[in-house]
Amino acid sequence: MPDVLDDIEVRNERADIGSSSEPGIVQVDYFGFSSSDRFFLPDGVSYVDLKVLNEGERRRYQNESNREIKLGRGGGGDASLKMRPGDDKHTLLTLSIVGWNLMRNGAPVPFTKQLVDQFLSAADPSLIDKIEKRIRQLNPWLLSEMTVEQIDEEIKSLEEMREVRLREEEGNAASSSR
Repeated sequence: MPDVLDDIEVRNERADIGSSSEPGIVQVDYFGFSSSDRFFLPDGVSYVDLKVLNEGERRRYQNESNREIKLGRGGGGDASLKMRPGDDKHTLLTLSIVGWNLMRNGAPVPFTKQLVDQFLSAADPSLIDKIEKRIRQLNPWLLSEMTVEQIDEEIKSLEEMREVRLREEEGNAASSSR
């Protein structure tokens, strides 16, 4: 299969930018980037719709979340503190959650940004972590912003979840063989 970038370079060399004389080629609207994903919750019925962030939303997230304080200490050893990591996560979730099918007290919950804030404040943290993980998968540029320590923490968390799951499966296998 030919490399797409090589193909684009060849086209740019052969033709004036902005015109295409090859039949069957449809020019893409790069201003219309919009993509979303439906993330089903553990009950298999409830879901949240997650938006893949475009460049403008990425800029907004970065502006709202990257609040770093750098302290210079005369000897060349500067210190850096990132403030409010919980706000970073909240900003990412509020930008990315764009719809849902949720119930509260047996009634459907309409989607509003105010109710997103209520949901994020009241929901099970492990559920919110799963939603955040899916958002990061949908937006690969977010993974490049993770530090090695954050990646190590994620690996540790996955290993712990694996151990719990293995114990559950071993318990189920033992109880079903009786």
